[in-house]
Amino acid sequence: LATLEEIPVAHSPRWERVYAEVEQELCTGVLHHSVRITEERLAEHFGVSRTVARDVLARMHSVGLLGKDRYGRWIAERVTPREAWGMVLVVAGIVVISTLR
Repeated sequence: LATLEEIPVAHSPRWERVYAEVEQELCTGVLHHSVRITEERLAEHFGVSRTVARDVLARMHSVGLLGKDRYGRWIAERVTPREAWGMVLVVAGIVVISTLR
């Protein structure tokens, strides 16, 4: 898996908001394993470009929140509470590091 720093991100603070909201929904089970997530629906729901949505999906895939089904569609992965907490800590650390730059 790639680290978050290795994945390009659209130059917009919107991706952080979208990422945080989708991550919360995945970790709390609002979005569950059977839900398919598309760039188009994500972009429309949050009012961002498909590029931002694509970047968010790629980042979520890199940390194990999303996978792809056999047809190449994005799906939510099953996440345990312990894994969810670990992901929160990783993202929080990245946000802190990015504010120091």
